[in-house]
Amino acid sequence: MIQTGNYKIQNVMFNTQFADLANGDPADGTEVMGHEEDGTTAGQKHRTFFVEVVNPVLGLVTIKNETSGTYVTINERTNKVEGNHQSQELQLSTEGGSDYVIHRYNVNSVWILNEPADWTQITTAPAPPPGTADFLKKYWKFVEQ
Repeated sequence: MIQTGNYKIQNVMFNTQFADLANGDPADGTEVMGHEEDGTTAGQKHRTFFVEVVNPVLGLVTIKNETSGTYVTINERTNKVEGNHQSQELQLSTEGGSDYVIHRYNVNSVWILNEPADWTQITTAPAPPPGTADFLKKYWKFVEQ
């Protein structure tokens, strides 16, 4: 399990793509999308998140973009990952190693990045099973900052 701290969240299948709070916008409902690390100061702030471990045994965390002051949440109605001023505990699950799936506690609807292009919305869907072409889209690395 990761430790509480600042991280960039990198997709495993599309390893040039990191979770990015769109333009660091503090409005509730702001999309969290994939974006390459472009080295800009503003971009780094949009792609760096404070992850607080709430329950290490269950893998429960909150993820917050400190620049915007908003938490990363899963909108249960739209299945989109977005910013919100209300925190939401998310569960990090792993099958060993340092790659995680991110989802609501005990719900098989995980973060998915469907394209390697910048500005691709991160959504949630049932976890792709082993052996499928989409299997690695569900895995994320937490790169400590």
